[in-house]
Amino acid sequence: MFHKSQTAIKNYSSSLNYNRITTKLSTKISSRRNRATSKSPPNTKKLFTPRVNSSFTITNEIYSPQWRLRSPSIDKKHKTASFDYNGARKGHHPLQSFQKFDEKVLMFINLGRQEIQKGKYLEAASNFSKALEIDPKCLDALYNKGLTNMLMNLYKEATIDFLNVLRENILYNKELYLKLSICFYNMKDLTTALRYISQGLHRFPKYYEGYLFRGQLYNELKQWEKAMNDFKKVLNNGKNDGNSLLGMAESLEGAGDMDSAIKMLDQGCLCSDVAMVALLKKAIIKGKIKDFSCVDDFDKYLERMPNCPKGLFYKAEVLYESKQFVEAALCYEQCIKYDMNYEYTPRSIFHLGAIKISEKDFYGALHTFERVGKHEIKEQKILQQYAETVINLMKRKYKEGITSFNKLLKRQDPLLKEYTGFCYMYCGYGYNALNLHEKAIHSFKKASLHDKLNKASLYNLELSYGLLSLSKGNTAQCLIHLEKCLKIFPRKAEPHIYHSAIILAEALAIDDIRGMQESEELLNTAMKMKEVDSEMLFFRSCIRYLMLNFEDATEDIKQSIEKAEDNIAEHYVLRGLCYAAERMYSEAVQDFTIALQLKESLDYVYWYRSRAGYLMDDTNIAFTDLQKYMLSRPSDHEVHFQASVLLIMGGSYDDALKALTNSISIKPTAKAAYLKAKCYVIMNEISSALEELNFFKEPSSGPVVDKEILKFLESSDYRNWAKEDFLRAVAECSKWTKCETGEIFEIKHILWLRGVYFMYSKSFSDALTDFQKVLELLHSKDTVAMSADEALTTEEENCEVLYNIALCHTVNKKSQSLAILSDLAEILNSKHRGQMLLLSSIIHLSQNSNSSAEKLLKEAFHCDPDSVTPFLSKKPTTILPLNTLNPFAQKFPLLNLDLLSDPIIQIRPAISLPRSALPNIEFSTEKEVREFFLVSKITPRPEAPWLNRVRGSIQFTNTLMDIDEPSQISEREQEEKKEIENSSNEIKRVVKSAVPLRHNSSFGKSEKNLNKQDDIKEAQAPEHIMDKIRDFCNKGMLE
Repeated sequence: MFHKSQTAIKNYSSSLNYNRITTKLSTKISSRRNRATSKSPPNTKKLFTPRVNSSFTITNEIYSPQWRLRSPSIDKKHKTASFDYNGARKGHHPLQSFQKFDEKVLMFINLGRQEIQKGKYLEAASNFSKALEIDPKCLDALYNKGLTNMLMNLYKEATIDFLNVLRENILYNKELYLKLSICFYNMKDLTTALRYISQGLHRFPKYYEGYLFRGQLYNELKQWEKAMNDFKKVLNNGKNDGNSLLGMAESLEGAGDMDSAIKMLDQGCLCSDVAMVALLKKAIIKGKIKDFSCVDDFDKYLERMPNCPKGLFYKAEVLYESKQFVEAALCYEQCIKYDMNYEYTPRSIFHLGAIKISEKDFYGALHTFERVGKHEIKEQKILQQYAETVINLMKRKYKEGITSFNKLLKRQDPLLKEYTGFCYMYCGYGYNALNLHEKAIHSFKKASLHDKLNKASLYNLELSYGLLSLSKGNTAQCLIHLEKCLKIFPRKAEPHIYHSAIILAEALAIDDIRGMQESEELLNTAMKMKEVDSEMLFFRSCIRYLMLNFEDATEDIKQSIEKAEDNIAEHYVLRGLCYAAERMYSEAVQDFTIALQLKESLDYVYWYRSRAGYLMDDTNIAFTDLQKYMLSRPSDHEVHFQASVLLIMGGSYDDALKALTNSISIKPTAKAAYLKAKCYVIMNEISSALEELNFFKEPSSGPVVDKEILKFLESSDYRNWAKEDFLRAVAECSKWTKCETGEIFEIKHILWLRGVYFMYSKSFSDALTDFQKVLELLHSKDTVAMSADEALTTEEENCEVLYNIALCHTVNKKSQSLAILSDLAEILNSKHRGQMLLLSSIIHLSQNSNSSAEKLLKEAFHCDPDSVTPFLSKKPTTILPLNTLNPFAQKFPLLNLDLLSDPIIQIRPAISLPRSALPNIEFSTEKEVREFFLVSKITPRPEAPWLNRVRGSIQFTNTLMDIDEPSQISEREQEEKKEIENSSNEIKRVVKSAVPLRHNSSFGKSEKNLNKQDDIKEAQAPEHIMDKIRDFCNKGMLE
């Protein structure tokens, strides 16, 4: 007789816009009540949590869920429709149904009603079900069962019960239609809800609660006229005036009649049941029409409802619009505090960040934006990018900052309209710092069209005008602009420093000692205006050195080196020259050596050190440096060859090729040609390498084999090869193993290549044999005699061959594969470690070792979530650790790892072109003192436009606010300190060894750092991912 419910597919939450509909049901149900809870404390208020089902069939109707259209006039979460239980059967005569019923049926119905009153909905449903078991046609039991399901938020089951009642008796109860509509509404099917409430009103035309609910539905659907007609019917009969007035006000607001809506809400304020809601709604509408008297309404509302996040938010919005930022910020913070549903928090945080930006507290703005988490709104991303771009300039990342500002300006987003002038000012600042003064002037002119230039930008504009004039040879005009700079900021030292450099250049041109003295005096004046830094001491040392005042010059340069944030080669050159001038040759040689270690391009320092060595009777230093100095000139092909070796070791392949080309052009040699071919092989340019090997005209086994292999590799199209093609390649490799190898391809490389070909031809046992031979060749080398670079290369090759062996073992000996992958995971960095662990977990899953797989998967996710995430989602997963992504390896197709049916796992064996060992050699080059203090050598220090200067002091924000995070300057100093430490480490590396660090190495850092990194990742791993891994291993694979 009755239709049974199908399985619910999906549930979503929704609720009505404003006040809940009350249809005289006493028990209010919490929307957050757990469906499985059978008991709840007495007198607990309960609200509905509406749910929607994807689709089901009831009677002869097909139910299709409709997405709920939210009314734009109400900016808050919907409340779930609810009702009172008392009088639920009002208008229905129970005796008509109960007269012929069994006493047990009546007993179970009464027990069920009692359980509803107690909030024991599961027990109530059980009693009604028992009644239906006795009498399946008992409509009262069925109706009450539907009511109980509705109270438990089981809307789909409730609709089935209600529709079955309706099918038997369409006039059973007028409230049946309301409850049925509410259920469909809570399942987000507004159209169906509207249809049934309309049917109910057609059969019960004086059911005014129904008109009220339908009017609210029409508001949801933005059918304002129909909604107003329903609300008028309710109002004309004096029924539920408060809710009707609210609904009518919303309809009028939706239709654009704000004044009438406010009048309607004024009447609503006189209704005690909705007075506060009407007052808040009236204040919000006034705020929308810029009637700032709404603040009084908000205050009245918040006196009664101080913890209402909606009231606090909209009051903050009004205060924000009226530029009362401090009061607005307080309201936003209060809103965030009481906004438990996170409804108003994202926009509140957005405005708090905007307030920080208006106060030029950009670090504070970013800190504020971070509070929103994953709920950020679109507008926040724009302002966040703006703040990050300014911070890039603070961190002296000028190019990056300018590029970001240009992108922001190009977007022309309306949100950035008020910031456009500042964007151009900041661009001008960045261009000035990069000595791009024409662009800086253009940016400042653009800024002046949108906003008045602040003092910092005016100063920077004059500075750019002055330096641009100087670059065009107009010194007089430059000095005029420098004077204007001093009028804007009289305490700025930079104009005096620029002036000093100009005077020195003019004095040196005519050897004018007075001009040099004037230059020194200007520099002394600059030193009185700011804290003396390393650069000013270095410049004054240059002047004094050029004036033959070596003693004072030495003292200045010593202090300069002590104050310097970084080790600068020119500083040591100048101190060495001062020592040499005072005949302190041993100290001079030490400084020259440091300068060469810091900056190899200063070739003239070899001449300085040669002379100092000769003067201290050290002929070894003298002649060695003289030879180096001569070799640094383009007169000998050997210097270019040696330079190319170092350049290749440092990864400067293009420069190395140029050096080798020069060497060959001066004197063609076989080693230069072979080294050039090796360089091209490292760059994966096989055709160019073949051209260089054409140098060898006479047949020779080594070059011939190298050429033959390179030709074969160049012509191979692995992605379109079949198994037969790989077997043909195996035969070719077998032929090469019997020949004398060249300098590019050693026997280990040929065996390695053949092993890979065997893998693609599915001959894994043969591949294992070749890879084992490669391992033996690698282990046969004397590691003690190796250079650091060669040892690192050998160790990396060892790991890559072991990885290939592990892949081969996945076919038959999975335990061997697991052992190798475990060993590799211990020595590789986090990214590669995660991929090794992922492979291990896949092997465990293929062996149904789910607990081991779960443990490895969790650890793999900590190390490399990017590789594990698609695997957990059962998407095709590509695992490419170690040297499987180089250009040569990418020519090979991916292989499917046949361990799991789902998802698809694709891998590629590790393979690359040979990394030839290079001689371990070092030499250097460098510059002169008169060029040390030029205008072009002065570090640009434009005035930062984000700083507020008050009476010569810097004020960081417009208002005094307590903040917990570090100041902008302290954070910048910490980052700069880290950069200094990193650069010092690099310098030490260059000084101690000529062996460069290999880029993109797959080896991990120290164990301590690795563990620390893993601990951080583990702390950041979301719990739902861990649950997903657990379910994947315990259930997912079984499915």
